[in-house]
Parts: sequence; C-alpha cells; structure tokens
Amino acid sequence: MIRRNVFKAILFNAVLAFALQAQFTVSTDFTAMYDDNINNSSYRVEDRIGQLSMIAGYEWGKENTATQIAYTGSLSYFTRVLDRTFHYHTLGLTQSRLLGQDAATDLSLGAAYSFRINREYYTFYDHSQFSLFGNLKFNITDEVTGKTGYTFRALAFSQLPDFNYTEHSGFAQISFSLPTKTSVIFEGNLGFKVYESANFDSANSGGVMMGAGRNRVAASTPTVTQLIGILRIGQSITEMTGLSLTATYLGNIQKESRYLSSSYGTISDDEIFDDHYAYEGPHGSIMLSHLVNENLILRIAGGIQAKLYSDRPAFDLAGTQIADQRKDTRRYLTLLAQLYVETLDVTVSGQYDYISNSSNDEYYRYANNAMTVTFSLPF
Repeated sequence: MIRRNVFKAILFNAVLAFALQAQFTVSTDFTAMYDDNINNSSYRVEDRIGQLSMIAGYEWGKENTATQIAYTGSLSYFTRVLDRTFHYHTLGLTQSRLLGQDAATDLSLGAAYSFRINREYYTFYDHSQFSLFGNLKFNITDEVTGKTGYTFRALAFSQLPDFNYTEHSGFAQISFSLPTKTSVIFEGNLGFKVYESANFDSANSGGVMMGAGRNRVAASTPTVTQLIGILRIGQSITEMTGLSLTATYLGNIQKESRYLSSSYGTISDDEIFDDHYAYEGPHGSIMLSHLVNENLILRIAGGIQAKLYSDRPAFDLAGTQIADQRKDTRRYLTLLAQLYVETLDVTVSGQYDYISNSSNDEYYRYANNAMTVTFSLPF
C-alpha cells in the first residue's frame, strides 16, 4: 500500500511538472473579403467571402527542447457562389531542439496531415496531404548563418487520382548580416515531384467531370524536377522603415507536368492546388515596411512574374488551340495596414490586392481586385 501511494505521488508530481512546463494557446481569426474576380479568369465573377479560422496549440519542453501539437481549422463561406464554400483542417506535430555546447544550432522536425472538403459541385478540389520535414539552422560566424532542410509530401485528390503525387524537396540557405544594416540571403531549392499513376490512354480513359462539365481527354508525362534560385536583400532605411528586394528564378530540369485538356481549355493541378511545378521563369518583388509605432505597421509590396508553362498549350475562349505553349505575365500590388488594439487585445488588419495577368491563353487574361479586413483574437 505504501509503495502504491509513493508511486501515485511520483506520478502526480510528474504530471504536475509536465503541466507547469506546458502551454496551451488558442487564437481565432475572422476575415471578410470582397473579390471582383474569384475565379482569376476572363469570366469575371465577384463574390464576398467570410472566413473563420482557429489555431489551437499545446506546447511543452525542457531547457533545450520544445514540442508542439497544433490544430488549424478554417471555414471559407462564399455568399454568391455558395457551392464554392469549403473547410480546411491541419493537425501537426513539431519538435525543436538546440544542439551544441553553446546551443547555437537549431534542429526542427515535424509532421502534418491536412485535408480540404468542398460542396458537391466542387469536390474536384477535395484533397488530403501528409508531410514530413526537417530543418537545421546553424551559425557559421557571428555575421553568417546557414540553414538547410528537407520536406516530403504526399498529396491525394479524392476525385482526380491522376493528380496524386509525392514530392521530395530540399533547400540550402546562407545569410549575411552586414554592418550597413543590410541582410543578404542566398537560397537554392531542388524539388522532385512524381505522379503516382502512370500515363493513361486518353482514348480509353473515359470521362471525369470537373466544375462546369470539363471532361478529361488527354494527359502528359508524370514527373517534374525543378531548381529554384532565390536572392533576398533587406535594407534598414531608418529604425522604423525597411526595404526588401527578392529575385527568384524557377527552372524545370525535367519538364513533364501533367494536365487535363477539354473543350473549355487546359486544366492542370496548379489550378486546383497551388503547384509551382507547372511553370518556370523569373519573379521579382519589392516590399517597403514602416513601423509607425509599436502597434501600427504599414506595408506596400509589388512584383512581376513571368510564367512559361511546361507541356501546356494555349487556347482561345472557343477551346481552339492557338499556341503550343502557354505564357503568362503576372503583376501585383499589395497595400497593408495592421493595428494592434492593446485595450482589447485584438489585431485588426486591412489589405488591398491588385493582380493583372496577361496571357496568350484568352481564358487567363484578367485583372483582379480584392479587399480584406481581418480581426485576430487570442484567448
């Protein structure tokens, strides 16, 4: 009996010590958006979207380690095109560990599972994703920092299994902090994407309905290898103002992206999922940030990106092919103001986005204006 009570006391103290070291956090965001072209196409459809999201995290750790379990869930409600309403969920586990005698090396490992669910008419967007990652950050000198990492992803579409793929990507980064209050970052990324299914014969593949009746009639080859080079320069202008310049180039070493073509045009997984493997080309951007005071941030950003699509022709609005390869030029401008209201413990942000996309595919010639207001409230 004494031993049992001693064991209970030890267990209670261990649980109590764990609870004292742990921290539970919850925050919610509510976003209201007006978008005058929600489909990003020449067929302009405007809508008002409300998004409610919640982040819940539980973190515990010791002196040089920290572990976190986090859940993120969101509901996006479309008021005009109601069928586009969907919800998205992510559950992740991350562990960070400081290494070395001076604890100057940071190792992060993590895993996450997420899925998206849409209404019946747009179920071709439905997908699930499992990912693993590992990052290592270390100091080379007092002014030079290195970082490297690897990510594995497996993504599956419930209605479009031909787009299911696995991805292996790695990166290496080196950062310099100069006496002129300038930071310079060089980064290289190498990604390899492999579709799970082999090529199919379009003549025998049957039909898969997408959106407004798009039928599958053709497919391309199933793998892509992409090399990305990134240069970022940050400059402190004053104590409250900073300027950032970024130059990126995406180059496809192996240009075999998959697409589905129809009388409505050509569909690829960069439309139903944000997939940068579908195209290549340069991208330049600039951002100016100003801290008015400790609670108010103002920001303006803009950029231009050229997209040359691999193995993807261009069509007119009648579905007739007019070029062997689709080419886009995307220009954008973003204005942001973010205010923290200390008395209410609420962060309010307002954002305006303008996008102009020119393309030799008539469906993708469009302009887009979006205005967003977000309220963020921690518990």
